[in-house]
Amino acid sequence: MRRIATLAVTTGLAVSCMGVLATSADAATGTWKTKNGYSSVYASGKYSRSASKVTVTGSIYDQKKNGYAPGVQFMAREKGKKDHYSSVIVLVQYVNGVKRYYDANSGGGYVGTLFTSTNTDRLYVRECGYNIKTKKAACGSKSDWKRIYKVR
Repeated sequence: MRRIATLAVTTGLAVSCMGVLATSADAATGTWKTKNGYSSVYASGKYSRSASKVTVTGSIYDQKKNGYAPGVQFMAREKGKKDHYSSVIVLVQYVNGVKRYYDANSGGGYVGTLFTSTNTDRLYVRECGYNIKTKKAACGSKSDWKRIYKVR
């Protein structure tokens, strides 16, 4: 009887530990930063991922006054689902209540929540520039995406 009871206890512990491991694999937090695709743009931050949603927060910085406001774009992927792209997130500032696109030799800062998605398998980021005169964003090519994480 003792052997059966010991086997039942150790089996129960093993199963409960596996449940804890499975739960922790579904949730994760981490940091991200852009690669140097555009020399005047730098962005970084944190992400939080659960089994059903990923949320990205961060900061965007401008390194050069050049007529472009710095920006980023995110892409989330999951097998069997359509890729989810963010719009281009551009750094702006408000001066006396008026929205202005940020273009400076250095500066920038915390933007807040940049992107959320229900696609949680893979997350990518790329740098963009927003032309202040033409009001158009430029984001480079497919090779400019930097992978933040890959689950599967």
